[in-house]
Amino acid sequence: MESLKTIINRWRQTRGYGVQSPNDYGFIRNVIAEKMPYYAYRQLEKEYGRLNKKTCRKCQLLFRIANYCQPRLTIVCNNNAETAKAYMQAGCKQAKTISVDCEKDAEKLMEQASDIGMIYINADGKWFDFLLQASQKLADKAACIIDNIHSDKETEEKWNKLKELPSTGSTYDLRHCGIILFEKKQYKKHYLLNY
Repeated sequence: MESLKTIINRWRQTRGYGVQSPNDYGFIRNVIAEKMPYYAYRQLEKEYGRLNKKTCRKCQLLFRIANYCQPRLTIVCNNNAETAKAYMQAGCKQAKTISVDCEKDAEKLMEQASDIGMIYINADGKWFDFLLQASQKLADKAACIIDNIHSDKETEEKWNKLKELPSTGSTYDLRHCGIILFEKKQYKKHYLLNY
């Protein structure tokens, strides 16, 4: 269980307090912490049924990130992610969204890395090597969402290494997942948020 101090520290930045960058503040307030229903939520709920609260919040977050990034190509390296894939596709209709196995399809993905604008990865499996290689070639302002970044010590170490990559801009630790924005022209900053 997290300490009260950690929760309070995360709360401040979740509301945007202490965030100096206008881009980061806008991303936190208008993408991560957005509470207003978007135009497609109701239609997606009809199509995929009612989701449990945690899954629904995660899928809606993926929708908002896709809407924010407007990627040309979206990669889903996550087991059982058809619902998440649909939410991401609805967030950016012109994006091509494909499900892949990061380990098996790594070479094929590296050929398309400059077109990749959004990646959704479950921290289980061999995703780290692919992401290290792809991070140098990803489109500017690409986003990577990694599930379960605190599932074990090894995954936390990988998350910390990714935060320090030269191509990494702002990173957001939402406890259950992490978001990396690959903005090369932006100063590196790490945010701990409650979500």
